[in-house]
Amino acid sequence: MPVQESSEKHPESSWKSDKMFGNVSFQASATSSFIVLFSFMLILAGVEYTTIYSSNALLLAFKGSSSVYPPIVLLISGLCMLCTGLAAFILGIIAILLSVKSRGYTIFVLCLESIFGIFTLAALMFGNWAFLAKQYSSQQSVVQFEMMCMLYMVATGTALLSGQFCLTIQFYKQNFRADNMEVVFSQGLLKALVIFYSFLVVVKGISELAIAELMRKASLTSTFSAPFFISRTEVVIADGAFTILLGLYGMIVGAAGLSRHKVWFVSLYVFSFVVQLVLYDLAQYANFPAPVSGTIKIQGVETAIWTAALMLIPAYFASMLRDTSAL
Repeated sequence: MPVQESSEKHPESSWKSDKMFGNVSFQASATSSFIVLFSFMLILAGVEYTTIYSSNALLLAFKGSSSVYPPIVLLISGLCMLCTGLAAFILGIIAILLSVKSRGYTIFVLCLESIFGIFTLAALMFGNWAFLAKQYSSQQSVVQFEMMCMLYMVATGTALLSGQFCLTIQFYKQNFRADNMEVVFSQGLLKALVIFYSFLVVVKGISELAIAELMRKASLTSTFSAPFFISRTEVVIADGAFTILLGLYGMIVGAAGLSRHKVWFVSLYVFSFVVQLVLYDLAQYANFPAPVSGTIKIQGVETAIWTAALMLIPAYFASMLRDTSAL
């Protein structure tokens, strides 16, 4: 006897299984994982700056002076990175481990990332190095050096801070915009993001080549001035040239939407991160004398953070490019 289907309509559940959206489930997991990764890097950077600039000696002169950039500003920048990192880390980790996602808390994290991120970029990446350049305005070579330091920090800092913001926006759209689950970011926007972050890679490479050239002109074999702790200029030249080529390749992939190149793209960018880590943390930092060894150890961690953010965020968005010709 054939079984008749019930005509009774069951109310649609407000809870959606991840399996409903196929590949979107994998994208959601990847987004949450990257949020945790970038948040952890922000926490490390925040702890570093908070620890350094919360010392009693610096707090006594927290306003700074005509020759000292206000330590209180750098301390607040560290606290901003720390708070933003912790908030986003909680967002990502509970989504991964408990599948708990809150619209209100996600919006709160986005507000923190936008406000604190803008302040950190303005105060730490721009303001600090512009202040140092002004201090040595009579020495053109020093001004150029500080400007290259600013370029490096702006490129890497923007990758970390804005990258996390973009990831959180994607997290929000994946989980709270059910009408738009199939296409979280349009292909046009993904191409623009790949181009933008690849351009930041080019900027980092240019700053490295420029620093090496400035050191050559000044007959310097090494420098202890953050963010460049250099003991071998030839290593920095090689890394800068490779980084520029990699960034240009990324801009071409993004502009042309070469989704079939994304495996090569991701592989090259991850490989580049490993190479740069080796060239800085292993090939150079071990050569510095003992008096600066403590600072070098801290700088090694910071270099890993900035480099990882800059190399991984364009690779992440490139991995989401699709072959539109097959649609």
